Amino acid sequence: MQNNAVVLTPNRYIQSRVSSVEVVLREGLDNPLEDIENLEIQMKQIAIIARCQFEHTCKFLVSLFDPIAAAYTGMLANGSHRLPAQQSQFALLDGQLTWLVFILGAVIGTRLQSSPSESYDALDAELICRALNLMRMVDENLAVSGVMGSEQLQVAILNFLQHFRLSFIGDTVPRHGLLYQRLKCYSRSDLIISKTLQLLSDLCLGYTSLRRLIKSDRIKFILENHTAQHFPFLDQCSDTRHRTTFYSALGRIMSSGTVG
Repeated sequence: MQNNAVVLTPNRYIQSRVSSVEVVLREGLDNPLEDIENLEIQMKQIAIIARCQFEHTCKFLVSLFDPIAAAYTGMLANGSHRLPAQQSQFALLDGQLTWLVFILGAVIGTRLQSSPSESYDALDAELICRALNLMRMVDENLAVSGVMGSEQLQVAILNFLQHFRLSFIGDTVPRHGLLYQRLKCYSRSDLIISKTLQLLSDLCLGYTSLRRLIKSDRIKFILENHTAQHFPFLDQCSDTRHRTTFYSALGRIMSSGTVG
């Protein structure tokens, strides 16, 4: 009975969050995805419980994620997300994916707090591959069409990458192009810029990640073109601390003495 309760609790929470998106959109309610502080508290709590019966939780997450991600990326691929008649459906899928990516990140982030297991590593890999594939599709669409998607989904992706970096790959990050794209394209979103700059700043503190940054063509471009002409957030974001964080990170890269 106790094990059943442990299985049902995270699954019911996950389902309730995914189902809530339609209600929020239909009724015009406050979006809980915009309350980042409360959201992070919820994610920490549910992730710990989810790890207790991880196989069941992972299976449930995959069963929800796959059809929603397929529908979402399909709309991106065929351009139907631009049609006025399809925008409500696209917003629904976007919100549902945002919840799932936040939950995936939280679950991956508690990996080091659970007992190591090869079977659990395989389950983690299933979740990570899905999140990274979604990120790739979103980034490709951004590069081709300029469609940026919701702020909340971008924050969820950045949140996932932070958890992934800390739990699996230390002071490295899978794609430096992600940093470049978000700094360039999301100039009017203080939240996305803040999360992106925090990730860049964290990477500059690690020896291995700093070496990787130096070798990245995207980072070299940023070093050579670090003005508002290429990164409008430097002029547009209301928080002036973003400029300080940005140039401090570039300063750390430059002062490593191996750029070129």
